[in-house]
Amino acid sequence: MTKKNKLPGCLYQRNGRWFWKVQLPGEPHFKMMPLIPKGSNFATKDRGVAETLARDILAKTVIDSNTSQLDYDGTFASVITQYMNHAREYYRGSDGNPSRELENITGVVKSLIDMFGQMLAEDFGPLKLQEFRQTLIDNGLCRSTINARVNIVKIIFKWAAAQQIVSASIFYGLSAVDGLRQGRTSAKESKKIKPVSESMVRKIMPFSCPTIAAMIELQMLTGMRSGEICQMRPCDIDRSDTIWKYTPMHHKTEHHGINRIIPIGPHGQQILKRFLNRSQDQFCFSPRESLAQRFAERFKSRKTPLSCGNRPGTNIKLKPKNDVREFYDPNSYRQAVNYAIAAAQKSEQFEDDEILHFHPHQLRHTAATIVRKEVGLDAARALLGYRSLSMTDDYAEIDRELADQAAKKLG
Repeated sequence: MTKKNKLPGCLYQRNGRWFWKVQLPGEPHFKMMPLIPKGSNFATKDRGVAETLARDILAKTVIDSNTSQLDYDGTFASVITQYMNHAREYYRGSDGNPSRELENITGVVKSLIDMFGQMLAEDFGPLKLQEFRQTLIDNGLCRSTINARVNIVKIIFKWAAAQQIVSASIFYGLSAVDGLRQGRTSAKESKKIKPVSESMVRKIMPFSCPTIAAMIELQMLTGMRSGEICQMRPCDIDRSDTIWKYTPMHHKTEHHGINRIIPIGPHGQQILKRFLNRSQDQFCFSPRESLAQRFAERFKSRKTPLSCGNRPGTNIKLKPKNDVREFYDPNSYRQAVNYAIAAAQKSEQFEDDEILHFHPHQLRHTAATIVRKEVGLDAARALLGYRSLSMTDDYAEIDRELADQAAKKLG
């Protein structure tokens, strides 16, 4: 296992509790800080916890520091600081919000700071990159994820070389490290995402609220990504023709200049109609409406008399800690689907039937498989919004029936 990078400054104890004396990046002087775990009022008494807290503070400071606050001192941490200042501006969507790629970069950067933060950037060569890669393998990450994280490291040094922060020879040396190949490494392989059967989806829909059930069915019909169905608004849907055209505000490939237009046929239109009776710029699928529906169902099954207990609306907090959002995001949508699956698994109705776990992205695979089987591969490619037919193969199960028929006739 790779040893972690030595922390700057020094850890010391005072009255049995751990403190850290350090000059953090961007700070003009040394300062002493108590290492207080989250949820506690006092510094920790455990050295291991203290080191973890110190590393987290260092990583956050390096990532969040502005270039103007930090002079380049040749260390890996200072290279990362300047790159993150660039990445925060570069990896933004058309709405100005940080893209998901910035989250991926931040996760990789934290690991790099932990391992090589105080090391000179010019000393980071191919062997160090392989050392970092081996750590990811030892942590149990799959091969594709490891290759993606190693590529992020190469991108950081490519940018640094272009800015003449490090010598170009460092980047060229790192480029010599090839990605892990399938079957030629000890890294585990990721499981191929398969479509979930339509009958299985239909089983769990009654256990979800009407809003989530509609989202599930519409995604299975149209092959939309989770993010695309979550951000749907009436103003984004062109209803002037027999087939409606939905143009998402944002989508995965918009930075490539690709226009994403999703057709919605008669069945999808019937599902969507009841969610269009709102302002044009409001989201069609709202968690607030789902919560109201759930409370209404609970009130219908209430056994306590209204003269006892809380009456509806009497225990509402004016300033709740976690307010309900106006729209779903892919994570909250996935959680809602998981709740429905868990409820179906507990139900006596399916006691002898296995309700398999699935996530919403598999519904996209299901749509691709159905369309490919009924209409053809090219139609599946167009529906999913891909230019390449080979990409569609990842989203559609190969139809074995034609092969079986050929075997009957010719084999």
